[in-house]
Amino acid sequence: MEKLRNTREFSRSSKDALKANVITIFKEMKNENKKEEEKKEEKKEGIEKPNDKLLGKKRPAANDDLDEFIYKPNVKLSEIGGMDEIVNKLMETVGQPLKYYDLFKKINVEPVKGILLCGPPGCGKTTLACAIGGEYDVPFFKITAPQIVSSLSGESEMKIRKLFNKVIECAPSILFIDEIESIIGKRENASKDMERRIVAQIMACIDEISTNQLNMNGPVFIIGATSKPEFIDSSVRRSGRFDMELHIGFPNENMRKNMLVTDRKSVV
Repeated sequence: MEKLRNTREFSRSSKDALKANVITIFKEMKNENKKEEEKKEEKKEGIEKPNDKLLGKKRPAANDDLDEFIYKPNVKLSEIGGMDEIVNKLMETVGQPLKYYDLFKKINVEPVKGILLCGPPGCGKTTLACAIGGEYDVPFFKITAPQIVSSLSGESEMKIRKLFNKVIECAPSILFIDEIESIIGKRENASKDMERRIVAQIMACIDEISTNQLNMNGPVFIIGATSKPEFIDSSVRRSGRFDMELHIGFPNENMRKNMLVTDRKSVV
């Protein structure tokens, strides 16, 4: 009887152990399935590319440290009136490399890397820059000085490096720096060493784009807007960094008429 009792107890304990093992295996399988589902959701977070072969190739993923810099423009170049000459230049400078990047690589011609929009406050520089991103539907990053400059030593430079790496990763893409003179001011007038380091870091990142322009998935354009171009460091405005400067003034009578016509079309 004692032997039979012992065998029964042993069989019970072995069944309990087997049951515990089965439960553990099922839990592990559920965890693995959850991880796979999370990976699939992370992949889906990137926006799929549109019909064009190159435009909109890769979108910044959500839940990123750089979310504050991602901007979705809600205006297009066709909705801007009174700036036909400037719009045509931008479509030629930005649009053609975006659409025919493979051709640029084949003939070994590097597109313009930096475009500086100069003009008094309120003349439409920011709207124009956003319209470029809205027109060609590529990843658009928008930054201002308060988003970049930090009081902690080295944090601003690290944030700039991360941002430029993300812009290159999402190529073809556009980086828009609003009020650029407050970020890339003249180093001889800088009151703090941090300001000089920020300028040096941005220049190093722009040079990296210039070096690898034809080895990336698409072109990367840096657009800056300023009402005080004379305050920008002269080394930034040289060829190879900001290759093109477009001056935007207040509209004259004919430009105002075109603006009204364009605005009326959008309303109708």
